[in-house]
Amino acid sequence: MHGRRWPASQPRRHATIWRLSAPLFLMCGLLALALAPAPARAAGPLYFAQTGHNVPDIFANYWSAHGGLDRFGLPLTEPYKQDGLTVQYFERARFERHSEYQDTPYEVLLGQLGRELHPLDPPVQPLGDAGARYFPQTGHNVTLFRAYWESHNGLADLGLPLSEEVTEVNAANGQSYRVQYFERARLEYHPECQGQPCEVQLGQLGAERYQQVRANDQTASVAGAAVPPPVTADAHTTGSSIEMLMWHTVNNDRAQAGAAPLAFDPLVAKAAQAHVADMIANNFIEHSGSDGSTPRDRMTQQGVQGQWFSENIAMECSKDSATAVANIEGWMMGEPYASDLYNHHWNLIYTGYTRIGIAFGVAPNGCWVMAEDFTDGAPAPGSQT
Repeated sequence: MHGRRWPASQPRRHATIWRLSAPLFLMCGLLALALAPAPARAAGPLYFAQTGHNVPDIFANYWSAHGGLDRFGLPLTEPYKQDGLTVQYFERARFERHSEYQDTPYEVLLGQLGRELHPLDPPVQPLGDAGARYFPQTGHNVTLFRAYWESHNGLADLGLPLSEEVTEVNAANGQSYRVQYFERARLEYHPECQGQPCEVQLGQLGAERYQQVRANDQTASVAGAAVPPPVTADAHTTGSSIEMLMWHTVNNDRAQAGAAPLAFDPLVAKAAQAHVADMIANNFIEHSGSDGSTPRDRMTQQGVQGQWFSENIAMECSKDSATAVANIEGWMMGEPYASDLYNHHWNLIYTGYTRIGIAFGVAPNGCWVMAEDFTDGAPAPGSQT
């Protein structure tokens, strides 16, 4: 099975062991996992030093999956409660968490900033132009922005048109642009970006509306104050929060099994990061890389020195990082254990390993992709113990 590719929609979970200068052995514990499409996830919550704000998992997932910085801009506030919703303002949008739609694609929605800043214009007649699309619900045509609207989940993410195309002066730079208001956004045509992704942009309705709201809402005003970055496990650690959570979980399992804790080695982690990126970019879940590399190859390429090398990989579709870690570790440690049964469970508590590197990423179907790399020998400089 070595080198075989499995599509991301039918993932397998694997554990493998390699010994340096010895025959190659593939020890795989396979567990099929049926996946349904899910909103894409960021690798844990995000912090933006540019504005001093955190973005929690639920909003970071949506932000990353729907265009990120180019589409929504930077966060302007911390998340806060407004009218029974958790909301967060970004430069070009307001994110809202609707608990009544929990675990559906509509749990996170964009606030209707367009309606709040630009009431519905009187309806007009259809243009009758082949390139135009008429919306009888609001009585407006979409022409210049039709392709963008239709290719960016228009009804759900942008809403219905509230106006025809008009020319407005952009308050940010004083330039005039063709714009059109929609329920959740203002689309702007930037001719200086012709042929580039920035040709059509969301106007900065988030910033404009937040300036209005904060003047009369103390909670919103306080939410706009910058906060310091979250405290991480250790300044020398390369992993982000979900990697650190998995590392501590692994060492807790080892302690219960009577095994010494593993050091978090930054070089081993780089090998894991490289493989996660490869699996996501090339749509497969397997230990053999797209270039034919093994975990041993990837670790030694990063300068890792050791005798034994092994790897656990997984795909997990939990909504938040804590649940993803718990689920992955739960089924790995739930596998049968024996001293000669080289599966995920064996890798996690093998007393011969001294260090680990962990990486998480996000597959196109929105699920977490993880690699845990193990080896023996002395931890590299910068390792956390």
